[in-house]
Amino acid sequence: MALRTVSALKRRLGGAGLGLLRSGQISSAAGRSGAGRARAGRGRGVAWTRPRLGEEQLGPTCPVGPTWESVSRPSSTDRKCLGRAGNFLPCAAQHRLEKTPSYIDYPATARRSFSNHRVIVDMDQSLGVATIKIKNPPVNSLSLELLTEFLIGWEKLENDKSCKGVILTSNYPKIFSAGLDILEMCGKNAAHYTEYWKAVQELWLKLYMSNMVVIAAINGSSPAGGCLLALTSDYRVMADNPKYTIGLNETLLGIVAPFWFKDNLVNTIGNRASEQALQLGLLFSPAEALKIGLVDQLVPEDKVQSTALSVMSQWLKIPDHARQLTKTMMRKPTADLLLKQREADIDNFVRFISRDGIQKSLHMYLKALKERKE
Repeated sequence: MALRTVSALKRRLGGAGLGLLRSGQISSAAGRSGAGRARAGRGRGVAWTRPRLGEEQLGPTCPVGPTWESVSRPSSTDRKCLGRAGNFLPCAAQHRLEKTPSYIDYPATARRSFSNHRVIVDMDQSLGVATIKIKNPPVNSLSLELLTEFLIGWEKLENDKSCKGVILTSNYPKIFSAGLDILEMCGKNAAHYTEYWKAVQELWLKLYMSNMVVIAAINGSSPAGGCLLALTSDYRVMADNPKYTIGLNETLLGIVAPFWFKDNLVNTIGNRASEQALQLGLLFSPAEALKIGLVDQLVPEDKVQSTALSVMSQWLKIPDHARQLTKTMMRKPTADLLLKQREADIDNFVRFISRDGIQKSLHMYLKALKERKE
């Protein structure tokens, strides 16, 4: 039950609590302020002060989450993100949060979520695990807007010290992600292509080198850039549906996968299998993907999310520092190759995608898609 007055707080804490109040260890305003309110442990003479957003230590060490009041007043870290991309919460949603009474008591298993137009993030504070759901209909193409919103959400999780792992999945059944958005690469100017490719690079670097455990819950088909998104993860759980496919099939569109796409694939399934897969633009069924090591586990469609969470719990049992250093040791050489050649990679992409022949192929592909829908 929430404590609304100082007198109620004194009665709850007893003599030991009064001493803490007088000494200033518990704020005298704790009974009145939603952000600074104290919560007493039942029968144990223990009290917690509810932290501000950006300062809380979530998870088992803190039985309560941030108040909605703190969510509506961003920390300095949040303000940096907000300054780049605007408020994460729609005005109507933020208005509702600000109207939420500050004396509401949150359960020990409190969750907090934030979303924008194309990404939903749900943070389970008791587990220290976030779930990111991509929602860019109809096929979760990696548009510039999606990449931007994804990276902003990812930065918030990286800055949240309580977040130890992330599960990547789709908000829609049957499709994980269709990959790079052809519309971003067709009929635009060089400046747009440059901006888009920088965002694609940044997404890969952030996910591939993240200190957090990243589990891909692949609940649908995942061609091209969708496959790359899955490849950044530490472990891949895929729905066992023979209708779904996964692979880097860029050559089928007349596009060459960049060297860092190739390196990520080689690190996962080996050189010979990668050579065949990339040249032929192969798309693998779940069973084939499991056989070559492109995915790690197949489960029924309704078990993908729960299995990913179960796998996450096993990974989080490993001491963070040991796991993180090992991950960095394994992946840093691959990431460094892109970092050293980042500008050259952008220039190569812009020159390649701007070719008349490539633009013609992309236009024909888009036309075929349109006719197929009709």
